[in-house]
Amino acid sequence: MTRPNVAVDTRRWRIWVLVLPAAIAVGMAMAVGTPMSDWGAAVTGARYLLSGHLSVYADMPKVQMGPLALLLAGALPGPIYLAAVCSLLSLMLWMVTLAHPRTRSTYVSTLSGGVLLAWPWAAFAVQGHGDDALVLIGVVAMVLGYKSNREAWVIAGFLVAITAKPTAVLFLPLVFLASRRAGIVAVFGAGLLWAPFILADVPGFIAAGRGQGDLWPYSLPELLGGEPHSGFPAWVRPVQLVGGAAVCFLLARRKGVAAAVAGVFAFRVLLEPATWNYYSASVIAAAILLDLDCRRRIPWGALLGFVSFVAAFGMSLNMAQGAVRILALTGVLVLAFIGGTAQKDRHHGLSDEPAHLSRRVVVQPPAPTQRRERLRGDSSRSEPGSGMPRRSPGSSY
Repeated sequence: MTRPNVAVDTRRWRIWVLVLPAAIAVGMAMAVGTPMSDWGAAVTGARYLLSGHLSVYADMPKVQMGPLALLLAGALPGPIYLAAVCSLLSLMLWMVTLAHPRTRSTYVSTLSGGVLLAWPWAAFAVQGHGDDALVLIGVVAMVLGYKSNREAWVIAGFLVAITAKPTAVLFLPLVFLASRRAGIVAVFGAGLLWAPFILADVPGFIAAGRGQGDLWPYSLPELLGGEPHSGFPAWVRPVQLVGGAAVCFLLARRKGVAAAVAGVFAFRVLLEPATWNYYSASVIAAAILLDLDCRRRIPWGALLGFVSFVAAFGMSLNMAQGAVRILALTGVLVLAFIGGTAQKDRHHGLSDEPAHLSRRVVVQPPAPTQRRERLRGDSSRSEPGSGMPRRSPGSSY
């Protein structure tokens, strides 16, 4: 295939990546007609916030979304909200491809993962969880910035994610691995964004952050000894916070940022007391990054994430569904630990400078013997007694 034909072919695949998954997601979401579940709480929380109540999280503990996600839900009518959240899938997949060569294999792999992600992403919109979609946009921007030496992208991506959902704090180690300066700026920016809500009611905000909901049968916390329908286990959020941050740091250092993102999402969803199937959408999206990094012809990570999504249909799972879901999510976590390409990521150490500035090439001066040999070679090529280079016959200066 000639070079112009290759360019046309890759352009066509890129269009398919941008159009097909999002079109499937929009069609499936619009078939439902209007958002449900947590969308009502998000709209109510947005109106309460816009009326001047910064204590929204203390007064309405069931609002577990960041201010950015609340404003998105409050600003858009139901059908437009569905279309807007589903359209974010195109943006995310486009950003995923930017970190890899613009080849047919890149677009085919991204398209296959995107098609698997379309249905779960539509569930994001239908369940009123634009916050999770925004977190993925921010995290993918962090991965792209890390791989392309753009420190500002890493910081901006983290701030988008943390203002969409506070659980994005699990990805803070990625910012510090980009550079110490980036980590400090990100912490300072996130503190400024969340400080008004925290200071409005500190005890209420902390209480809301402990988690809301119930313990469902055949979730991992229930299998670890929890009593079904006994409320949200107190130990889950601390373990998710500490364990997720440790997984992020360890995998980013050893296996690369794509493996870190996939590992964190799989770890967090595994420990969720509820078994909502749309939780797996984040795992599938992160697995697409991992499959691309590992150059897998078959997107095993995305496939396992999709299996966990399909297995979790229903408000209450049976034993077979719970086992398949847990095994599939564990499989993604295992792939994150055995896969990855850390050697191709830009840099893994803490520094006060971005990686592209801290990688200085030190040029060693030539040894004295090398200098003498070079001078001897230059003199042998010069005209005797003139110090000028020897001319070949017929040459002129």
